[in-house]
Amino acid sequence: MAGKRILVLDENPANRKFLINALEDRQFQTLEAPSAKEALIAAWRDEPDLVLFEPVLSDLRDDEFISKVRTNQRTKNTPLVALSSDPHPARREACLQAGVNEYIVKSSQALSTLEAALSRIFGAATPAPDEQSGRETGLLMVFLSAKGGTGTSSLCANIALIVSTDHSTVKLTRTVNEYLQSQGSDRQKIYLILNRAVGLEGVTKTEAEEILGLPIKTTIPYLGRISRLPIT
Repeated sequence: MAGKRILVLDENPANRKFLINALEDRQFQTLEAPSAKEALIAAWRDEPDLVLFEPVLSDLRDDEFISKVRTNQRTKNTPLVALSSDPHPARREACLQAGVNEYIVKSSQALSTLEAALSRIFGAATPAPDEQSGRETGLLMVFLSAKGGTGTSSLCANIALIVSTDHSTVKLTRTVNEYLQSQGSDRQKIYLILNRAVGLEGVTKTEAEEILGLPIKTTIPYLGRISRLPIT
């Protein structure tokens, strides 16, 4: 990865300087832009290997900026990483749908998450151990806090990641998800179900999504016997 050029877009000068220093410490070359429009000019002129940007912008909407990068012949394949001050799942999903490769929320763990993302994007040329040996790879499915006794354990084992409404469990699920993404897991393949089999107390669906940074696909209602629900 050493020597790759990264364009940093952040309207906050202190944030921009911090990121540039961190990237240069890791042997990246850097370019910088204080606005979306200046970043577009730099991207089209200098054709960096990656654009790292804060999607909360004042001169262009985030989706407009992404679209302009993606529709220009010189930058249509340039990786885009959003390092965002907005943790809301709606913005994350909108950016990913528009063409962002990675969406990282600014936090104490953001730099390590960014470093893992850059490793995935720039990648190693050598095949994985299983590919070298010729062995077939498998699929590991894990569930957290299914609160068994009403059929949810069986459901977890077959189709999804179940999240309980307990606040500490939701936070633990977020930690596990961050680790899985740092290891290259495809976030689009995570199917989250909020389990309310143990009652109505705890965090709401919206609160759980804000903590997780991922959308919850469906919920399990409070039922005495979930096995009565038709599952197709």
